[in-house]
Amino acid sequence: MEGYSASTSQAPHPFLSQPRLYIAGLAPDVTDADLARAFEACVPLRPQIRLDQTTNQKHGEIDFKFLASAEKALATLQGRNLQPPSPYCLIRLSPFSPDQNQSLPPARAQLRLIKQLPPDVSDAYLFDLFRSYGPIASISARSTFGDDIGVVEYWEEDDAKTAELELQYADIGGVNITIQAYQPRKATGIHRTDLNVQAAPFIPSGAPLNYSPVPQSPGVLYPNQVTIFFLGPGQQVQYAPAGYPSHSGLVDPCNLFCKNLDLSIDSNDLFNFFRTFGQIVSARVMRGDNGQSRGFGFVSYQQPEQASAALNAMNGKQVRGKTIQVRFHEPKQLRQEKLAQRFSDTPGAARRNSGPSSPAISDGGEHAINSDRPRRSSGSYYNAALTGSLNMSWNVDDLQSLSPVLRNDILKGEIRRQAEALQSVPMIHLDAVVDKLAGSPLSEIVQALHEREVFEVQVKSAIESVEKEKATQIPGDPVVGLSALTLSSPQPSVHGTPSSALSSIGSAASPKPEKERLVSAVSGLGIDSESTSSIVELLLTLPKKERALCLFNQEHLRSKVSEAQAVLQADDEPPSSNQSAPPAAGRPTPSPIDDSLKASSAPAVPSVANSFEASADATSKPAASQGTTPPPYTLKSLAALPAKEIVRLANSQEIRGLPLPKADPLVMRSTDDFVDSLLNKPVPQQKQQLGEKLFKVVRAFGVKGAPKLTVTLLDTEDLRALSHLMNSYPTVLKEKVILLGGIPKV
Repeated sequence: MEGYSASTSQAPHPFLSQPRLYIAGLAPDVTDADLARAFEACVPLRPQIRLDQTTNQKHGEIDFKFLASAEKALATLQGRNLQPPSPYCLIRLSPFSPDQNQSLPPARAQLRLIKQLPPDVSDAYLFDLFRSYGPIASISARSTFGDDIGVVEYWEEDDAKTAELELQYADIGGVNITIQAYQPRKATGIHRTDLNVQAAPFIPSGAPLNYSPVPQSPGVLYPNQVTIFFLGPGQQVQYAPAGYPSHSGLVDPCNLFCKNLDLSIDSNDLFNFFRTFGQIVSARVMRGDNGQSRGFGFVSYQQPEQASAALNAMNGKQVRGKTIQVRFHEPKQLRQEKLAQRFSDTPGAARRNSGPSSPAISDGGEHAINSDRPRRSSGSYYNAALTGSLNMSWNVDDLQSLSPVLRNDILKGEIRRQAEALQSVPMIHLDAVVDKLAGSPLSEIVQALHEREVFEVQVKSAIESVEKEKATQIPGDPVVGLSALTLSSPQPSVHGTPSSALSSIGSAASPKPEKERLVSAVSGLGIDSESTSSIVELLLTLPKKERALCLFNQEHLRSKVSEAQAVLQADDEPPSSNQSAPPAAGRPTPSPIDDSLKASSAPAVPSVANSFEASADATSKPAASQGTTPPPYTLKSLAALPAKEIVRLANSQEIRGLPLPKADPLVMRSTDDFVDSLLNKPVPQQKQQLGEKLFKVVRAFGVKGAPKLTVTLLDTEDLRALSHLMNSYPTVLKEKVILLGGIPKV
């Protein structure tokens, strides 16, 4: 430090005695240029940063030429974020070396609000103005109290009072500022004495330094020691700052509410927009019953600092032509007695991953609002993973931090994509294999996704397991069926009751127990074991109420069994002359939009007789083709057909075993709504609007010549069918693109 000096005529800093600060927790890709940009108001300085191989984080020292510059950096930059284009990370500063194992204590002065500040005032300017009256712990020209309200926190209350008196109505940029002491807002009806807010603060482990952030106001969107009831990773509750629009007086500093979203933004887009600011637990765009976006969503972060950084950067930003609004999520239905009980009895409880929308203030299902409501997946993450366009790191920590619904979508999409690439999984077993692999321990899944040999072994094992389960799915002996039912009865959970287990046994919502009960009931009528299997398959096609009546009323069961036997006997007759012919191999010239492909045009609920007939066809045709005849369609043969024919086959009740995922009805309906909105427009404009969406999908496939391929698809395919391929069947669309000449990029 030769040549550096420290001189000041002001009151000395209580903890900083030399022009050196210690910095820790930096991202490994942070450079000296990034630090110089952040510390621009504190130059000249000399950073000495090193990478810790054990934590993969950078730390070191920053030497300043003047002690005042070091003070300014500590007061204005501690706990703040590096701003773009620098990598996202927090600036952790301390006057104490790691060897001292010492942290900064909280300031003893009350926070002061600085009002009516001009918009061009900087943190450094305010520091120079207020430092004359005493050493400063923290100062900021911007806060959530308002666009023109800053905050300052002195180490000593006497210094704060002096500054408030001397600078009251001072002229800054032609505006007279006002200063007042901050009075924390009390939440209505909540007694602070009932809350254990004196718990030890959470300090992230693994950092080279042991220190706590400088305490700041609840209104400052940076790491602080505000009154947070649950401190640690995950959902937390804190008092809303004064003037913040919160009806309950509380906010969740980890969850963000985002509104005024463009209707084309899905959950995956929302995730990608906000992922640069930290570890996301969940990101979800809310949708109505018709699958249409409602224009708002939620983003949940692992740490409050990350949510604050995202709020500062994204609030008021233009995204796809609309100015989005971001604010902290406000818990609206938290009862006072639960607050007092939870916060006094379990002060250090860590957060569990919240659901996709993160609307409930909860640590577990027993406290969640509408906790029995199943989470619904939007499918956008699944489709992104399935097409290989999901840009994320596949490691255990990142996946573990995601919500269960989001993680399940991502894993199933990626597993299916890699399983299809192997071309060794029978399409009839693909869904079951994906489900089985997705149910493995997360560490095994991640290892398999990174190592192809391990993945092939797991896929082979899953195929064998699925085939074994298929072979023993319907036992011929009714006694065995009843035994299996008894052994497979679910056990009550820790939080459940025995009655919940009993009700699950008798419920018709669980397919396997219901099938076994039908097998037992049909066998009890004296039906031979060979016919029992076919009859039960037909009975399972009945509506839920009819199946329940079969198990409840034996006479009703006899009636339905007789009808099923009649269908099976009629199945031996030769096919009628009006049976549909196989699709032609030629490609007809498509019309721009075919209304016959609407999802709503298919019957929603078939009649009982039709269900029996369809089941008879479905059960007899595979039996007739169990010889050397290969499956009727592969992914490549499907891709060679026109898009209209592919959609027709996918929606057909007669064609089974197609290598296509089951389409989400909400997505299908949303696609039809989009295409319907194009009907009154000229054909070129129809192609242009669809082409904007299609091009992004084709480009995500990673093939060369995406623009030309997009134009070819628009000119040769029916637009409605093409839209359904894009949104519901991306795998066959990718194969079609390759058949058109799309060469994967190396």
